Amino acid sequence: VIVHSGGVSSGHYYTFVRMWDSDGKTQWVKFDDECVTFCSQEAAVQDNYGGEDLNVTNYFSFPPHELRQRDLPSTPRIHNAYMLSYVRVDQEKELLTAPLLNKEEPKYRALIDRCLREAKLAEERRRARYEQMMRVEVKLMFERDLMKMKGFWPMPDEFPITETMKISRDDHTEELLRDALELPPLAQAQVQEEHIALFVLTQRKTRQLRFKYLPLSDALKCHTTDTHLTVLVMVSQGYDPQTLEPGGDSEEVPHQLSNWTEELILLVVKYFCPVKQVIVTLGCYYSELSEPLKAMLHPSSPWLAQRLLPYVQRGEVADPPATQWQCWEEWGRAPKEIKPLNIEKSMKEEGLYCGDVVIWQPLSACGPRRPGADEEEVLPTVRDFAELCMNHLRVMVRLMSAEAPLCPEGIPSQLELGQPLPPGLVRPISEATEGSQEVPGQVTCLEMTIDVRWHTDQLARKILQALQLEQAEGKRFWVFDGGAPSASRNAAMYHSKDRAPFPSLTQVGWNRAQSPRRVLHAVLLPDPPEGHSVAVHFFDTVREVGACILTMQEETNGQNGRPQGCFAVSPKKLLASARQFLKTEGKEELRPETRESIAEAYCSLGPWEQPDRVVQVGSQACEESTCFIAGVWPVLFAWFGFTLVGLSTSCNAYRHLLNFTRPDLQPHVLRIILVGPIYAFSASLCLSMSESACFFVRSVRDIWEAVVIYSFLTLIIEYMGGEHLCLHSISQNDEAVPHLFPFSLCLPPIATGSMIRVPKMGALQFVAVKPIVAVISIVVYACGQLHNWYYQWTLFVIYNISYSVALYALYLIYWSSHEQEALQSKRPLLKFVSVKMIVFLTFWQALLLPLAPLPGSSSRWEDFILSIEMIIFGVLMNIAFTWREFSTAAPCAPRLGQGAGGCVDLMDLDAKPPGNPQDAQSGAPECKDSEGSPPSSELAGAVKVHGFRGSWSLSRNRRTKHA
Repeated sequence: VIVHSGGVSSGHYYTFVRMWDSDGKTQWVKFDDECVTFCSQEAAVQDNYGGEDLNVTNYFSFPPHELRQRDLPSTPRIHNAYMLSYVRVDQEKELLTAPLLNKEEPKYRALIDRCLREAKLAEERRRARYEQMMRVEVKLMFERDLMKMKGFWPMPDEFPITETMKISRDDHTEELLRDALELPPLAQAQVQEEHIALFVLTQRKTRQLRFKYLPLSDALKCHTTDTHLTVLVMVSQGYDPQTLEPGGDSEEVPHQLSNWTEELILLVVKYFCPVKQVIVTLGCYYSELSEPLKAMLHPSSPWLAQRLLPYVQRGEVADPPATQWQCWEEWGRAPKEIKPLNIEKSMKEEGLYCGDVVIWQPLSACGPRRPGADEEEVLPTVRDFAELCMNHLRVMVRLMSAEAPLCPEGIPSQLELGQPLPPGLVRPISEATEGSQEVPGQVTCLEMTIDVRWHTDQLARKILQALQLEQAEGKRFWVFDGGAPSASRNAAMYHSKDRAPFPSLTQVGWNRAQSPRRVLHAVLLPDPPEGHSVAVHFFDTVREVGACILTMQEETNGQNGRPQGCFAVSPKKLLASARQFLKTEGKEELRPETRESIAEAYCSLGPWEQPDRVVQVGSQACEESTCFIAGVWPVLFAWFGFTLVGLSTSCNAYRHLLNFTRPDLQPHVLRIILVGPIYAFSASLCLSMSESACFFVRSVRDIWEAVVIYSFLTLIIEYMGGEHLCLHSISQNDEAVPHLFPFSLCLPPIATGSMIRVPKMGALQFVAVKPIVAVISIVVYACGQLHNWYYQWTLFVIYNISYSVALYALYLIYWSSHEQEALQSKRPLLKFVSVKMIVFLTFWQALLLPLAPLPGSSSRWEDFILSIEMIIFGVLMNIAFTWREFSTAAPCAPRLGQGAGGCVDLMDLDAKPPGNPQDAQSGAPECKDSEGSPPSSELAGAVKVHGFRGSWSLSRNRRTKHA
């Protein structure tokens, strides 16, 4: 029985074994690492099936009858049986009998051999680990290995290595040099020890990988903490760098490199050929720091010319002209890290260190290379070549047939699910090239190197030249980025009918660092005399059965703002052309019964009787279906709901005008209750119009939301007598208003003296944000950039923050004022809930509705649901802001001019001094009851202003103003 004790992430294993003796008796033994003990069968079997164990407790503290009724404390067991091993009964004696402890016994001998093997293997593993810690792998490279490198300085794992050896970390460089002399490259050439210097590849503080001198007296462990070490074996200039033989083409006497000092410097020298556009490594050059760089060009010892001659003879570089030279330091790979050097100055003055990399080139007389130039243009400098390499990108171009089948997610749509591809459909072009396999409908495939600074028209010309399609007259050329053109729902990256200016590849999102390899799909379509070419795919109930190219006329119908390369066609005309093709020009594989089923399937796609309905081809397919939202019933129901909301709101507004007794309050009420009809009207209008026209309707609705929040905030303050009285009434509470959780954890409570200013700022920011963003959206829509993802995300963030802050500000105003006597009779909770639901709930509903799996357009569903909600919210609004709060004993004549004018005037708060309800009341129309007296004696009475020490009576006749 194998038992596991512990949890999911950690634990301990031990085993119970039942042993048999010669008499047939059994005994259970527990093996817990080195602890072996006898145990009972209860502990070995029954105790390992989970359950609980009783905790240690004082059972004598309870009487017997209570002890029997109590649930005793227990703990779940942390050990249980992990595996049970059974032995067949007929083989129990053979398998479970203890072996005889005799070396001549085969079973006992086999057991001893097994233990010895395991012990030996464990010892070998221990020695290997120790050796790995105490030894280091040295990778040796020579100057001729460096001369094989081309281009800029490689990465650490890209250096060419000739020999490898392992040596102790405690050994010194002198021992490493003696071991290197015994290797074949140096032993065969008989290079003297004093003519060799070793340089180790290290990383500087500037993160540069460069060679530095390795002193003979240093231990290897002082130069590395890794398991390997890259060492350059530098032989004196008196030897041939390729054969390591003395003499060669050079007549110099070998130098004593063993006496290397800090006054010497080693440089890795390269050469850039502007004609071949290639960088080759000439080798290593060492000299004193005080010498100038032009010492490599000295006529008596032309080191640069001698090293460059073999490359010219092999044709790797062009013969350099007899002109002046220019030198650069390769500090890094970026163009700005290629620094020019003055060859007249000494190496010390130029700030060169041992191991630095310099690049020579003929001095160029032309200016810098223009951005996005063709590759055929000669690159004048090394810096231009570095910029070209940084912007190089490998792409794979697939030329697709015009009638290629749809391949969503790379799966051909003309094949049944699970059916293997036909043998001739997919065949590899190059086994060594990743992704170079043909896809269904592919004509040819090639790889090419491009520059991400090119414009899309330059890229298209290069592709046409590579595909040898320059003479394709009378056809249109399309280039798609990503999926195959027949399956892509994005606009083409390039279309031959596009006009300048063309965007650059970096402007369309291409970046070598993010995507070092891309796949492009190109297609060549016949150019019709008038109209556009449309690829139409025919499906049965399971798979694609055919495809064709149709010529369609573009439908304008006021459709503006479409992406570049897209056009619009009428679905009804497209269906008619497809039917005509099936009848007259159908392919042989399309059977008659298949044609009829396809035609019927197209007929059931939607209400094709609308000739003005337009679908975009190329940007996003219009999904027409027979779903409920696409019909006429939602439109009729929306207009019916608008009629109900409009009638109920008009009745309430008319009664407000009949009882227009508070011109300081009722204009705000009229603005608030108008939001229901405006929302219902906008929803009904959007269901009856095209999507482009709905944008302007929703913008007007958004602006009215700001008016509602402003009016509601002002109404609450006016209910309490104005800002001064409202603030004075709230400030009577000594306790500060706390924030909601979790804001209470990081924000201090709001002092009562700031309970008007802070929430008012939070609500009024929404009043400013809504109209400003609506106007900006109209401008962005006119520029055709409204649906760009970055602008949509910006709107999402701004609106969420603004709505949330405004909602929280209204909550703070309600929480601080809902207990005031001035608001108790005004039903503040109902007013707050109605305004929040109609403004804020509809906003978050519009955010979440597109995520719901609803058929058809999500915007139409939003307008339809909004029209239903406005019936409920409109009734709630009319109940919360009823005219009965301002009713008099005898209604006055309706003040349409004053009431309607006050509803439109948004600056009415400045028409009176704040905080005096008597002054506000004085502007009310003079109404009388049936006896000719003022309507209520309460209006002529005194109004008490609380919150000061004592109370005052403000007479209406004197119209006293208070500070």
